Amino acid sequence: MFLLESKLKQSSRFVLIIFVFLRNYQRRIQQLNAIRVIQRNGRALMKIRNWAWWRLFTKIKPLLQVTRQDEELNQKQEEIRRLKSEMETRTAQVQETEQKLQQVQEERDDLNERLTHSNEVLIESDEVNSIVSSEGIKEFL
Repeated sequence: MFLLESKLKQSSRFVLIIFVFLRNYQRRIQQLNAIRVIQRNGRALMKIRNWAWWRLFTKIKPLLQVTRQDEELNQKQEEIRRLKSEMETRTAQVQETEQKLQQVQEERDDLNERLTHSNEVLIESDEVNSIVSSEGIKEFL
C-alpha cells in the first residue's frame, strides 16, 4: 500500500514536471517565431527604405490618417446633428402629450363638478319627493 502511494506521488510529480517543461518549451518556440518574424520584417525594411516610392509612402501615410480623422469627425458631427433633431422632435412630442394630459384633466375636473352638481340636485329632488310623498300620504289619511 505504501509502495503504491509513493509510486503514484512520483508519477504525478513526473507528469507535472513534463507539463511544466512542455509549457516552457511552447512559450520558447513562440518567442523564437516572433524573433524570426521581427528579423524578417527588419531585413525587408532595410531593403526598401531607400526606394523612392517608400519615401513617398512614409510622407503620405500621416496625411491619410489626418484625412481619416476628418472623415470620422464629420461623421460624429452628423450624428450629433441627427441626435439633436431627434431630441427636439421627442421634446415636442412630450410637450404635446403634456398639453393633451392637461386638457383631459381639465375635462375630468369639469365632469366631476357636473357630476357633483347632478348628485346634489338628485339628493334635493329625492328630499322633495320624500316630503311630498309624506305630505301626500297625510292628505290621504
